[in-house]
Amino acid sequence: MKLRDFFKNGKPSDKKEGTVSKTIDGLLFKVVWDQDDNSGYLRGTIDKNNWQIGTVEMHSDGKGTPYVAQDLGISPKYKRQGLASKLYDYIESLGFNVEPAPPEQQTDAGKAFWKSRQQK
Repeated sequence: MKLRDFFKNGKPSDKKEGTVSKTIDGLLFKVVWDQDDNSGYLRGTIDKNNWQIGTVEMHSDGKGTPYVAQDLGISPKYKRQGLASKLYDYIESLGFNVEPAPPEQQTDAGKAFWKSRQQK
């Protein structure tokens, strides 16, 4: 299903489940989600030439609370190029509310990422 079809009847985050993708700067950004009244799961990926170079997994309690990132990874060759930020920006553009995991669950790199993101 194309992104424009979702927006005819509200934003993608209003749907219980779905998959959308968009090419940004030659990379394929894809978001898959499944949510109900008790839980929500979202997975975002970045592909280059059919190779996955980045991924994030997020969870929510399904009651309208923000999605919390549980795991974010970018292939070493592609780090420090803003790809994680682009992935998060894409997810948020779909209407999903995202927030960081508690600091004690973040790596030093994760803390630096969220610090720079909050300064935007």
